[in-house]
Amino acid sequence: MKRSSRFVVIPAATILVAGFSSCTPEYSCESGWCGTMVVASAAVQSLLVLTQPLDVDLGIADLIYSKLAEVGPTFNTVGDADFVPVLASGWTFEDNLTISVSLNPMARWHDGTPVTARDVAYTFGVYQNPVVNSAARSRLRTIESVTAIDSMTVVFRFRHYYPEQFYDAVSHMHILPSHVLESVAPEDLRSHEFALHPIGCGPYRVVRWTPGEVVELAADSAHYLGRPGTPRIIWRAVAGPTAGVDEIVADRADFLYHVAEPADLERVESSPHLRLVEYPSSVYNFVGFNLRDPDDESRPHPLFSNRTLRRAIVMAVDRAALRQAVMGEYALPLVGPVTPALPIWDEELPEGIPFDSAGARVALTGLGWSDSDGDGVLDRGGQPLEFELLVPPSEPRERGALVLQDQLGRSGIQMTIAEVEWAAFFDRLGRGAFDAQYSSLVQDPSPAALATDWTEDGFEEYNFGKYLNPEYTRLVREARDGFDRAESLTKWHAALKIINEDAPAIWLYVPRKIAAVHTRFENVFISPFQPWIGIPDFQVSPTRLIERDLYGVN
Repeated sequence: MKRSSRFVVIPAATILVAGFSSCTPEYSCESGWCGTMVVASAAVQSLLVLTQPLDVDLGIADLIYSKLAEVGPTFNTVGDADFVPVLASGWTFEDNLTISVSLNPMARWHDGTPVTARDVAYTFGVYQNPVVNSAARSRLRTIESVTAIDSMTVVFRFRHYYPEQFYDAVSHMHILPSHVLESVAPEDLRSHEFALHPIGCGPYRVVRWTPGEVVELAADSAHYLGRPGTPRIIWRAVAGPTAGVDEIVADRADFLYHVAEPADLERVESSPHLRLVEYPSSVYNFVGFNLRDPDDESRPHPLFSNRTLRRAIVMAVDRAALRQAVMGEYALPLVGPVTPALPIWDEELPEGIPFDSAGARVALTGLGWSDSDGDGVLDRGGQPLEFELLVPPSEPRERGALVLQDQLGRSGIQMTIAEVEWAAFFDRLGRGAFDAQYSSLVQDPSPAALATDWTEDGFEEYNFGKYLNPEYTRLVREARDGFDRAESLTKWHAALKIINEDAPAIWLYVPRKIAAVHTRFENVFISPFQPWIGIPDFQVSPTRLIERDLYGVN
């Protein structure tokens, strides 16, 4: 598709604003504070994001709740210089293992109660509780304790000294209200009334939530950091990316964080009230193998526990052809669990195991697999070489699964496709009840996720396939904890070489991220690591108001 002048490519986090003129009715906003942002997205699963949250859940959580500080526009997670205070008003490194954080005395929960150090200490207790098993638990394991010294001061004590101590202290926890939740048993948190009607201290509060349909947020006009630019946000669930494009093209929605289909991109480009914004992608798609037996995790998987077989399957996949068939020009090659948004990315990194169907056949023959009955499927000892691929609701993944099925079939590998809804997808992943999964992961600004998502630290989180290589683990931990960044980079790259050779997954592609935004919104910022986090700064030009922007205005 030819790029038009409205297709805006941004480095890191800046965009160009394009406008248009139309014959729409003129509306005025006497208060000077009007605007509604309708976000088309997947259905929200939870407003209390603790375990395996979807990106949309995290996006809403960032608006309802607050963290102590956020990574700044440089996305530098080493040290503390580039962080932006949120609940924290300041901090001091008392020594190599101790950080004292002062809270903003103006911060309030949505019910008017002051935010205190007790809330921070309580939240840490929840996040690191094995019963709760939060998705961020492994990121907090280096923190020995979090103690409220007084109502406005909390002290973090670390187990050892490393470069990203401050990042781990302030960025992984959405602070929770202890005065509401401390009497609730950890195992009851997700079923408690709070999960449906949360009280946060972020720039927006929940007005209504119809599960599976809509979440409406209203801005806190008296928020201690200043009122947001957009008074109201409505998250509207759509059946998929194309349905989301239907909504924004019809002017029923204002923001879609990812337009994936070439035909849909053309539809947006031809709509004068919309613009496209490309931003760096921190997402990667892969097919992950389960290295444990789905029927008994104490046993190795009958197929995928074998490294040579995994490598043979990867060799049988023409990833360039699959990427082209699924995403066209809107995806980049994937060279392991790392994206161009991370500082350890290097254009010279190899893609790992190359496509080699003949080599795959040789390797499989060496393992005793042959087509003994001439049916086109390899077998050994009377058992066919077959497995099931778990696929969640996603048009690109559904297409990719079909391409993968065809490619593997040409090498005598029979793959069946199990398409399941999101709840069933995560349930089966959590129970280890799968052979392989077509998945994606969103990365943080720090490469430290490589030290959790693909080591034993992630066994209860995102390392569903239970990949484990002690040398890989050693390298990523040393890289994460090293103060010599050049030496750490060498170790990150050495670890990527190991995980590529081990083939715990088929690394497929990095989808290019292209958002669609209504042109009436100004001050638009889209982060590669959380595309909705900039919404509080979006605002509607007073000369571009439409009818839904006046909702609730007297």
